[in-house]
Amino acid sequence: AISVLTQSLRVHRDGYPLPEYKYQVVSDPLEVALWLPELIKWSFDKPVAMDTEWDKDGNILCLSVYYGDELVTVFSEEIMQDEVARNTLFEFIKAHYYIIWANGKADQVAVMRRWGVWLPCWFDTMLAHHALHPSASGQHGLKDMAQRYFGVEDWDKELHKHIGSGDNIDFGLAPREMLYEYNGMDSFYTFWLYIHFLPMVENIPALWDEIKWANNFVDVE
Repeated sequence: AISVLTQSLRVHRDGYPLPEYKYQVVSDPLEVALWLPELIKWSFDKPVAMDTEWDKDGNILCLSVYYGDELVTVFSEEIMQDEVARNTLFEFIKAHYYIIWANGKADQVAVMRRWGVWLPCWFDTMLAHHALHPSASGQHGLKDMAQRYFGVEDWDKELHKHIGSGDNIDFGLAPREMLYEYNGMDSFYTFWLYIHFLPMVENIPALWDEIKWANNFVDVE
């Protein structure tokens, strides 16, 4: 197996080819209600990475989705606050077969606590990395992995000037456009980590058992 250090050195030396990050923000509830039910007809069987952000009170501020194509789509706070649009979005998500998260249990629990909605997880990049490198304690986080495998800069430095850090962190304090860009980046790098990890972990039964276990215990957190 290739060590974490060796992988980091290779990225530093050779780089890792990724497409340019681009995102769009959807803020019109009517638009969501009209076109998401049609979109699922061609997207339900495509792998899709997702991420949410929430404030200190558990209010979901945004949700992003990325299929590995040209644009990440970020559904804004207005969508999350509109009951019809939000429920349409959740039904759209649950219709997918291959949903990818990074530490998905945190997102799943946040949504469950706020609205009692269970969003499934098919692949988790944090758990995949743990399956490959179980002794790499503290190195399974999304940003750590993106920096190590792709050589990217830390994309939330500016954001933390607004939201704080540690136990006092509050994404609700972030300027919304900055928050949406950050949220989209989380989904973007989650997707490409999935592409990177899948060939290495698809035949590790313990990983799939752990993901299944995590799904089953979302509603008891």
